[in-house]
Amino acid sequence: MDKPLGVAAARSRLLRYLRPYLGRFLLGLVCAGMVVALDMGVALLLREALQIAQGEALHKRSVGRLDLVLIGVIAVYVAKGLFSFGENYLVSWSGSRAVMDIRNDVYAHLQSLSLRFFEQQRTGQIMSRLTTDIQVLQDGLTRNVMQMVVVPLTALAGVALIVYINWRLSLLTAIMVPVVLWAISAAGKRMRRASQQIQNGLADIQTVLEETVSGVRIVKSFGMEQREIRRFRDQGMDAFRAMMRSVRVSAGLSPFVEVMGALGISLVLWYGRAMSVADLAAFFWAADKVANASRRFGAIAMSYHQTMNAAARAFALADQEPEIVDAPNALVLDRVDGRLEFVNVSFAYTPETPVLRNISFAVEPGECVALVGASGAGKTTIANLVPRFYDPTEGAIYLDGHDLRTLKVASLRRHIGIVPQETMLFAGTLRDNIAYGRPDSTFEEVRAAAEAANADGFASALPNGYDTVVGERGTKLSGGQRQRIAIARALLKDPRVLILDEATSSLDTESERLVQAALERLMEGRTTLIIAHRLSTVRRANRILVLNAGRLVEEGTHDELLARGGDYARLYQAQFAEADTAASLATGAPSELATEAAG
Repeated sequence: MDKPLGVAAARSRLLRYLRPYLGRFLLGLVCAGMVVALDMGVALLLREALQIAQGEALHKRSVGRLDLVLIGVIAVYVAKGLFSFGENYLVSWSGSRAVMDIRNDVYAHLQSLSLRFFEQQRTGQIMSRLTTDIQVLQDGLTRNVMQMVVVPLTALAGVALIVYINWRLSLLTAIMVPVVLWAISAAGKRMRRASQQIQNGLADIQTVLEETVSGVRIVKSFGMEQREIRRFRDQGMDAFRAMMRSVRVSAGLSPFVEVMGALGISLVLWYGRAMSVADLAAFFWAADKVANASRRFGAIAMSYHQTMNAAARAFALADQEPEIVDAPNALVLDRVDGRLEFVNVSFAYTPETPVLRNISFAVEPGECVALVGASGAGKTTIANLVPRFYDPTEGAIYLDGHDLRTLKVASLRRHIGIVPQETMLFAGTLRDNIAYGRPDSTFEEVRAAAEAANADGFASALPNGYDTVVGERGTKLSGGQRQRIAIARALLKDPRVLILDEATSSLDTESERLVQAALERLMEGRTTLIIAHRLSTVRRANRILVLNAGRLVEEGTHDELLARGGDYARLYQAQFAEADTAASLATGAPSELATEAAG
């Protein structure tokens, strides 16, 4: 993932997102300024009240003035409450809307990124930027941004009031200002580094959590619970140490500023003995406001740096360039016949490691072609190139005579259906999962697809039928049931080109029979590429392409390739003999491999 933006760039981007809501945001800040001004107004009213009360005798006129002043104090607090409500509501509303826009834009951009990006990034890191960092932004642009405005305004207003009451004494307190500003600046640099370390640490924690939750079966099967607990604790301790570094700076800054404030107050008391009680009380009211604001500068600085770091990380994700993009004037195909052609296609995930070398073949409309070869031969890579998850390094792939790179990606993928070996279901209802490719499908269409996929029987028997929630990743269903749901999903989409990552390799005999029957209905009349692992699927293919180390080494039917005695025959003997042997043991008949060998 790219390096996060600098503070200035992140701040500029944040302001861009705030711009549509700037009217409310600024009105909220005006309300915040009014709260500060009214707070200082209380000091002046109390000063006035004390001056009246200090008179030798409270004449009737003085009593009336005092009553008005006290009523004024109450009125000021009522107005302050109203402005405080406006400040909180308006700033929170505009900040939350801006953060929602950021979250939506980052997520939408994430969906446009290519498969390579997700294969190269840790899921926990991506999730952290959309959860932890966005939450920090939420706090920064709502609660914390008000503090970032109110605290400096309070300090400035307090200083102005001090100068107004007694400008000579204010010069004494000003002696402490450069020292305090230096301390805040030095602390801010350390807090900025600590804040970045904290957010990186929290992202690492989320990564460990995501890996162990999604891979819980592996963890438990290898008995590695204690190792994962230690790893989680270690990451948590790293984040804790970074947090404590920031806390030490923030906690040290507050008492330092407070001591400076105490020195200033002491000087005021020493030189201000000739002041009236009213002036002295108002002076101390304002000085206390300045001191309190100064103590909060550490937390404000920390919050600011956290917000900027979070924004920089989120925008860095939004700035990732998608590898697969539509060409200018890309074509939209409303319908296709389904002819696929690979012409001198080579591909490498990294320049130094070629995966496919000069592959050429064609698949006619409605034809079923199986891709076989040892692990790492390039079968899955070929399947990934058809829907443009990647583009060829060299050569070209054509659909009905159109180079895939000249077609709109959405248009191309609309005509392609994929049934993976491991089916991914979403945590919704069965109906939602079947209709995933066509959300506007009617229930009758969904059920018809399920019937064709041999899924209606178990779907109707579920507690809530098609409205049953299947659980995250479909964990409430068996492997065979999930595969049939995936087939129903593909049937409902009705693609012209079909890619099957052999969907029966890990199923029991009965489930395989049902899934295989559903696959035959799905493949009927469609151009089909099969990544073959099981003998039964390979034999049904019109042609078999044999790959070896990224090269197309053989092509033909099952019988033709066996007769040649080449790579396919050796692969057949090594990978498929076991299935024939198991079948012969079950039926008592000679295995097909033995029969072919005898013939």
